[in-house]
Amino acid sequence: MKKCLRILAGFLALALVVCMSAAAEASQALPFSGPSNQFDLTTALYILGHYIQQEADATRASLENAGLTVQLQQYYDKPVTDHSHTSAFTLATGESEIRGETRTLAVITVRGTGDGEWYSNFDFAGESKENARYAENFMAAAQDIYDISAPLLAELDRPVIVVTGYSRGAACANLLGVLLDADYPMEDVYVYTFATPNTLRSENAGYDNIFNLVNVNDPIIRMPLPQWGFCRAGTDVELRDPELINTPMHRMFLALLGLCPDISAYYDDVHSLSAPGLATDGDGLTAFQLFQALADLLSGDGALSADAQQLLTEASAGENDFSEFLPLFLSLLQPDETTQMPGLFAQHMPQVYLELMGNLAE
Repeated sequence: MKKCLRILAGFLALALVVCMSAAAEASQALPFSGPSNQFDLTTALYILGHYIQQEADATRASLENAGLTVQLQQYYDKPVTDHSHTSAFTLATGESEIRGETRTLAVITVRGTGDGEWYSNFDFAGESKENARYAENFMAAAQDIYDISAPLLAELDRPVIVVTGYSRGAACANLLGVLLDADYPMEDVYVYTFATPNTLRSENAGYDNIFNLVNVNDPIIRMPLPQWGFCRAGTDVELRDPELINTPMHRMFLALLGLCPDISAYYDDVHSLSAPGLATDGDGLTAFQLFQALADLLSGDGALSADAQQLLTEASAGENDFSEFLPLFLSLLQPDETTQMPGLFAQHMPQVYLELMGNLAE
């Protein structure tokens, strides 16, 4: 399991490089030639192929190859011990042909999850609980990106702004699009996100220029749970393999919903590790604490991972409220037979998204 997790970041970076090349070949027409509130596959392929990378240097090189100048890169060196709600991002600018007119283009691309950002991924409503209107982790990161980018954007003359991201970066980009729509003409803001977690816990209306490409068999797009009231801002463009039903994923989420049917239960219910039911003596674990241990496991830090493994072994040892969910989750961290990646991420990979996007053109 540990070896599989260690190669995840490298596999994602490689998949993005492959995706960049294939998307560039597939996208021959000009992107951004249509209105921002109309989904365009050419634009989606172009963005995925030219604007999204995982590491700072690769992101810079990819944007420069697309004719842009990088103005700002932030948080790519964020340490694993930093659990704050921030996300690495890059802002680049240049001139481009937009709807038949030469315009100033500003691209904000938000990185997928870095090692220490797993903690933030699982802490989506820690302040507000049931009163949360957004996934607070993603909104805090989006607001931070907006605040840092705003002075640079304000210096541009009538900019067309493109916002994008993958996975965690997609969730932040989704909400960054909401923030930008409030301050810029919607026709000049293009938002395309990929493998996007849920972000919004209020009425989803008025964000016609935000498009979220989501693989229905990708577990990452289902958190935080829709049964807790979460959705995405904008329009979902669903991608699917008609021959695949991700049964283990569905079983895992049903087990999670049984463990914590609402947000308060996720954060507050202390489950006994020695028997089914809530702990009566305070000696137990909340679902949130369990996910923080899983973040330790996914963080890439050897010492944290070892401690998390010990805790998860203890939680798995006897009959308790975690007995259904935890084995299913851990089984999805085992290598997928086809990709040799953890099953939890096999349907989350950019190359899978590229292939499924190809089906939209058929």
